Amino acid sequence: MSVAALASVALASSAGASTKIGEFTASGFLFKDSVEIVTVEDPEVEGVTVYISDFKRSLTDKLKKNFFSEPSQASVTCAATGPLRIKDVNKISGSEGGEVFSEQKGLNLFQNKTLRVRRVYDQKHNTLVYTAYATRFQNSINIQTRAADSGAAAELKGNRGPPSALVRVASAFLYIVPWIDVLGLGREIYHFFPTSLWLYLLPGPLAPLYYSGQFVPLIVFFLLFLAIVKNNKLHHFVRFNCMQGVMLDIVSMLFTLLRAYVPAEFRWSLLMDFYDMFSWNICMCTIVYCVFFALAGKYADVPFISESVYLQVDASL
Repeated sequence: MSVAALASVALASSAGASTKIGEFTASGFLFKDSVEIVTVEDPEVEGVTVYISDFKRSLTDKLKKNFFSEPSQASVTCAATGPLRIKDVNKISGSEGGEVFSEQKGLNLFQNKTLRVRRVYDQKHNTLVYTAYATRFQNSINIQTRAADSGAAAELKGNRGPPSALVRVASAFLYIVPWIDVLGLGREIYHFFPTSLWLYLLPGPLAPLYYSGQFVPLIVFFLLFLAIVKNNKLHHFVRFNCMQGVMLDIVSMLFTLLRAYVPAEFRWSLLMDFYDMFSWNICMCTIVYCVFFALAGKYADVPFISESVYLQVDASL
């Protein structure tokens, strides 16, 4: 039985046993990209070792964009490393073959990229072929293709048209939820810069209403997510800004939660004041930036958040 030198290059994410045998640097000045080589044993074929060359991003490249995402480019080859023996021909036969290795790439919840290695047995030529490829959670290309196939292309196009004045105002208003949640972090800002009090007063009676019950914020969260983000009858611009508002609200709540677990000796210190001012500025400036772009009818691009928002909204089509 012959084993071909065998590989098809593509994209992916994984889960399987592998052993690292080498790593070398590629491009980069100080923090360099690297290429990692791992071995994988085929559970159904003895005497074959699969070698995967996987690309790893440098720290500086991650800081520029998509810190939690790894590239899914990979190459694969194989070698006969002992007497070849197929345990069960029926198990490896068939046009779809069988998956040998898979590994998730990065920590991006909404992209969910996976590197996969699949084995296909060419019974006619008595040859094994190993192919590397990638899968990812419904991206926009697949969604648009699916919509076209189902006859929904016209509706998709209509929902993505230029936003009207009403759509812009509605989209900007949806940032009121993260706006309210970040107000509590601005005590020191309001004290040192009284002119910033208008940011505190702007939500008006909505803030007391939002905190009127223990479960009101949770109910509002589910209403926004289910009634707006997942409602593909609404304009895409509204749904995008609603989802981005939800994501920013989660960020602001994380800042607040972190503050609650700080030791008591730091909670009333100058260090805590700096933390509050830093977190308030980060959150409030991002919210105002998004509101400005929403009113202008443009999609606000927030690092580490907007790409995931696009994927989450498009996955609902």
